[in-house]
Amino acid sequence: MLDWTDIALWKDLSCYLSQSDIIKLSLLSKLWRFKLAQLVFRKIGYRGTIKRNIFNQSYEYIYRKKTDKSSEEISDNEKGDGENDFGSDDDICNCDKNPEVVHRYNCKRIVSKRMKEVKKETEIVRIYATDLSVSEYTDSFPLQFDYNTKFIFYFSNLKCLNLNYTRFYLLQLNSMFSKLEKLESLTLIQVGVIDLFIKKGIIIQKETDRKYFVGFVELFEDGGPYFSIKPQYLPNLRRLKYINIRNNFDDTMIEFLVLNPQLSYLSSAENAFTASLLNQISLQPSLKQLDIIKENEIYIPYNLSDSYTLASIQYLHINVDSSEDVDFFIKISLACCNISRLNLEIQHCSNTLAENVALIISQLKKLNTLSININYDIINFIKLMTKGSNIQNLQLVNYSLEDLDLSLIDQHSKIRKVHISYSNPICIASQVKLAADMNKYLNWSILSFHDSITCYKTLIKLL
Repeated sequence: MLDWTDIALWKDLSCYLSQSDIIKLSLLSKLWRFKLAQLVFRKIGYRGTIKRNIFNQSYEYIYRKKTDKSSEEISDNEKGDGENDFGSDDDICNCDKNPEVVHRYNCKRIVSKRMKEVKKETEIVRIYATDLSVSEYTDSFPLQFDYNTKFIFYFSNLKCLNLNYTRFYLLQLNSMFSKLEKLESLTLIQVGVIDLFIKKGIIIQKETDRKYFVGFVELFEDGGPYFSIKPQYLPNLRRLKYINIRNNFDDTMIEFLVLNPQLSYLSSAENAFTASLLNQISLQPSLKQLDIIKENEIYIPYNLSDSYTLASIQYLHINVDSSEDVDFFIKISLACCNISRLNLEIQHCSNTLAENVALIISQLKKLNTLSININYDIINFIKLMTKGSNIQNLQLVNYSLEDLDLSLIDQHSKIRKVHISYSNPICIASQVKLAADMNKYLNWSILSFHDSITCYKTLIKLL
């Protein structure tokens, strides 16, 4: 007798089920758990350090006196009685030399103990994990310094690595990348990298026992002599996303592109797209997708010319919110003369802004798919955007179902497909109402999912 486990298409489950649904499905039986193990553990999220008392301490608690009762409890929990607790004898602890100090957050013996716990707990998970996300809280700096690289080392089969607000020592980071041979997608968002090799300097005072920490702002000075990211060649890398709040990291992006000509997707904040970077992009025939992210407290490059031709780009994602954004949008969009898909985000749209954007879209002759996330009268916007264009596919984000009028879209455009995606699941009542309303559109059919709706224009009107 056949079992569902014998006929299920395991690789296709990830296309139709969310990660939480796959986990629930694995609870059906031991056989299902065995079959779904690879899908269940493929994505691992790691935020900060292991949840232990020592990591939840803020700076004022690190140097608590042992006369404090709560400090004594923490000290007893963190102190070990031998090698079995803290690792080898090579893990030296200097915390005990000062009787007034509890174990510091970067104590080598504590780090060794915690990482052995992680290694044991992830023994099964790391075999299947292909996606790993490591994220830190900016206000906890620098408590995770000694853990990130060691943690990532445990996952050698990673294809996707996402690092958010993490901090690394440069030598450790380089060593880590050299072992991620299967990596296909890399995301670096506000990643701080510290190079501890001081090339030149003089001693102006005697050494003291006082500890000095790198300031938060100085940590992200990517162009300085001590703070830099060293790009590497990653043979399987196809997607790169790198965001930095500083305006001096375009050289890093250029070096990434030069070392990895096989890249097909590039994403970064607006401030990265300087004249130098755009010139390098024009020399990358494999680069097909360009994702330009809007970030606060950054400045758009002002010295861009109109002479760039980014002929290989077929997909463009960009934000337009101000007059400065419009000028930037015009230059980038016209440079991407062969794009077939445009993902446009406009938070504060006016009639003038919409007309300027529509004028540029009308010049993109190969554009057939337009994705819109906008706070504006969507029907009037569609009229402007599709006038004189060949757009056939329209994608909307969080668009109200009550305002969906396919007859107006039908009258004013060549659009044959409308896809609406939602950040939250659609309630059943809305789906039922939509299905009833769709009866009046005789030449449209609909597919409804838990987080999206797709409307197709049929070739023959139904009777």
